[in-house]
Amino acid sequence: MKARKFLAIAVMCAAMAAAACGVSAAAEKADGYTKINAQEAKEMIEGSAPVVLLDTRKVEEYNEGHIPGAIVISHESVKTELPKILPDKNATLVIYCRSGKRATAATQDLVAEGYKNIYLYTGGMLDWPYEVAK
Repeated sequence: MKARKFLAIAVMCAAMAAAACGVSAAAEKADGYTKINAQEAKEMIEGSAPVVLLDTRKVEEYNEGHIPGAIVISHESVKTELPKILPDKNATLVIYCRSGKRATAATQDLVAEGYKNIYLYTGGMLDWPYEVAK
């Protein structure tokens, strides 16, 4: 009985902590990062906490349309280039690409480099229903 009560309290605390960070309890925690959907990404981008929005596609793709405020570093270069412009490994990152594959690879590289607060928008530009900048 005590274990059940403890588990219920732990789940409630985790949900409240996620909500306080602007991420729903439905967000999926993976190996060193959190998977989020478009709505969660938009809420984080528009929230009061600073977020670095990283597009991991090629510059040509980025120029065709990207999420407003994003910086572009291709997934092949992110491991070497991001530390040059963002040495703070505790900064909050929201990472995306076209469909999720390249962003996932970049995310895994950044976790290996020691970045701690990574949110992977898994839908990518294919599923982005909000404003797009060109």
